[in-house]
Amino acid sequence: TREDAFASKVAALAASRTPVQLLDELLSHRNPRIRAQLPDDQHTGTPSDWLEVPVVHRPNAPADATRIARLATEYGPAAESLLELYAKHNGAELFVAKGEPGFVLLPIEAWPEHIADVMDWARQVTWQDEPEEIPGYLESSIPFGHIPGDSERWLLITQGEHAGKVMLSDSDVSVEEPRFASLAEVFAAMMVDVKRVVGCGGYVSYGPGL
Repeated sequence: TREDAFASKVAALAASRTPVQLLDELLSHRNPRIRAQLPDDQHTGTPSDWLEVPVVHRPNAPADATRIARLATEYGPAAESLLELYAKHNGAELFVAKGEPGFVLLPIEAWPEHIADVMDWARQVTWQDEPEEIPGYLESSIPFGHIPGDSERWLLITQGEHAGKVMLSDSDVSVEEPRFASLAEVFAAMMVDVKRVVGCGGYVSYGPGL
C-alpha cells in the first residue's frame, strides 16, 4: 500500500512538470538531503535506523545546440524531452556525498561507451546462448544514467512498443517490463521516492561518519 501511494505521488508529479523542470527543481533545493537507511542487520526499530545525509548536485553546462539537433534527428520524438534537458545540462552528478555521486546523468559524449557496455553484457551474459533474442530496441536506446559500481545503465527506449519509457539495461529489458512510464517519472521519483532510483542497484552506501 505504501509503495502504491508513492507510485501515485510520483505519477502525479511527473504529469505536472517536464523533466527539465523537475531536474531544475531538484538542483535548486536550498538544503538537499537524503534519508539513508542502515543495513537490515543494524536495525534497532528506532529513529537511529536512519541517517539524514547532506548531499550536493553538480550539473554540467549545456550541450552544444548543433549536437542536440543532430541527436534529435537520429533518435526521433521519443528522445525529445531528454534532449530538452541536455540542452540545459549536458549531464550531472546527483546526490553527491564525500565526492561520490549516487546517480550520474551521463554526458552525451559518454553515451557510446555506455551503450557498448550494455550490448556487450547482453551478448556475453544475458543472452549469451540466444543472441537472436536480444530485443531490437536495445541498441537504439539512450544510456542516460548510471549508478557508480552497478553493471546496469538507465535507458530511455527510443524505438518499438516501449518508446519513451525508461528501463534498466538488464533487469527490465530481460523481462520486457519498463521501470518508469516516462523520463519525467524518473526525476519525480528522485524527489519523492528516491530509493526507487538511487537505491535500486544496492551499490550506493552513505556511511555513518558523514
